[in-house]
Amino acid sequence: MHTAYINLLKKRNDISYYTYPFPTGRLYIFGDKEAIRLVQFGYNIDHKKDIEKKFKASVTDEIEKAVLFLDNYLIGKEAELPELDLSSFSDKEQSVYNQLKKIPFGNTVSYKELSELAGIQNGARFVGNTMARNIFPVLIPCHRVINSNGTAGNFSAGREVKKYLLQHEKAIISGRSIPNS
Repeated sequence: MHTAYINLLKKRNDISYYTYPFPTGRLYIFGDKEAIRLVQFGYNIDHKKDIEKKFKASVTDEIEKAVLFLDNYLIGKEAELPELDLSSFSDKEQSVYNQLKKIPFGNTVSYKELSELAGIQNGARFVGNTMARNIFPVLIPCHRVINSNGTAGNFSAGREVKKYLLQHEKAIISGRSIPNS
């Protein structure tokens, strides 16, 4: 899915990666000393051996913060986000992501509500497209964005992973548990 981002990172020689053992499968965290550049579920990566050849497996300070964030996420605690490189996104997309980062663990927001929080009139479709482009799953919690009718909707790593994340957070939508669809 995010092959273009991986290809851009391959052009740099200062990018490290770490493989995080997430319950739904490996998460690859790519970063340097300044920021996290990409987070990708392992089963979405086509050329794992190529990644292992091109990038060094090591932990920068920012990758360490991402690991701490994920460790805390899995036990239901808040943690400080590492620095995320949002420079490839428009100001409008960054606004959506920044508003989404404010949605707390265990809460959800509809695409429409998130567009309104970001100051984008009639922007539900724009928010949906922005969620599909999220290169920082779990860190930028696009899994917390749901349809207005209360169904979970799509997720780049698949609906089952989104359902797992929402159930892990014990998220409530309109006073009821997450529906199966």
